[in-house]
Amino acid sequence: MGIPDENVEFTAKAHERAKTELYPAIFGVERSYLSFESTLLHESYKGQICDGELGIDCLVRITAKRLWMRAPLVFSFQERFRPISYLKEQDVTITTWSYDSKQPAELYKIIAEYFLYGYYDPIEDTFRDAINIKMTEVKWGLMNHRYCLNRSQHKSSGNQSFIAIPFRELYKDGVVTYWMQEPKTNKTLAQGVLL
Repeated sequence: MGIPDENVEFTAKAHERAKTELYPAIFGVERSYLSFESTLLHESYKGQICDGELGIDCLVRITAKRLWMRAPLVFSFQERFRPISYLKEQDVTITTWSYDSKQPAELYKIIAEYFLYGYYDPIEDTFRDAINIKMTEVKWGLMNHRYCLNRSQHKSSGNQSFIAIPFRELYKDGVVTYWMQEPKTNKTLAQGVLL
């Protein structure tokens, strides 16, 4: 089952906005220090491996301000952007099983270092909220029952089951590197490391 064109367009527009609005905030640098490589499933053979098998949607290269670094550092991201009609949910959803293909979904294949999750308003071309989480630590947290999960099934988008982890649970667990709506205590990935 293919992804509906309107979802592809929404995601593409949100990703473009994330490049200027979210990623500079996450890394604590100006946009000019960042470059992006899409690894989406439908775009290339590399995408078939990265997105299709490893849950990586995007590679972000950051040119650090350290003189001794000779090349950009590379970070891998999974992205999910939802319409603002879901803003009240304030949770990260991760698919767990595809009933149509009888295959494990995102949770079991994702090796991206980070998961960027945001609520995007395409009319205003802005994010109303976004969160970036450390996926390896989230998987450890799931394995060790650290989160109060909601479980459900989407019949309208590929007949998949998913889990939903509240933003507050992730924040409390210390796996959040950036939260747009978090009051004045945002820490970026780069804070004290790259700059």
